[in-house]
Amino acid sequence: MIHPSRSPQDVLALNLTIRMGDIRRGGYVLSESADGRAAQVVLIGTGSETSLSVQAQKILASEGIAVRVVSMPSTSVLGWQAPIWQDAVLPHGCRAVAIEATHPDFWRKYVGRQGAVVGLSTYGESAPAKDLYAYFGITAQAGALAARQVMLSPVKAPDALAAATGATA
Repeated sequence: MIHPSRSPQDVLALNLTIRMGDIRRGGYVLSESADGRAAQVVLIGTGSETSLSVQAQKILASEGIAVRVVSMPSTSVLGWQAPIWQDAVLPHGCRAVAIEATHPDFWRKYVGRQGAVVGLSTYGESAPAKDLYAYFGITAQAGALAARQVMLSPVKAPDALAAATGATA
């Protein structure tokens, strides 16, 4: 049994076998879709928010949506890994949602413009974590909603601006 963090916050205990080598790489696939299908969306969490990603995965699975959960204990260390590892964890072309009790801007480099961040874009408050997460909407339900929304948004091709403006390369 592992716990996603040493946080004093209530966290969901995860009964998973994870290789320490994967953890040392800064980011790794914590959970794939139970039915073995390729992920339609990736949920990213660190620390105590990882359990929210796992809970959101269960919500979405009940709706037939295949979800990969990525735990990212160290974004810096993941950034040092070979691109092949980074791409294996966060595949190109798969929409992503980060669930993290921090400012959303940081997570844009991982979720891209097509993704979403369930985060905290204002100054915090003082209260028990459970109350703050509910108050700020950092919940499994919000993660599931964000995943549904990014799946429904149209894919923007890299040259969409050129096509829209009639510009040529």
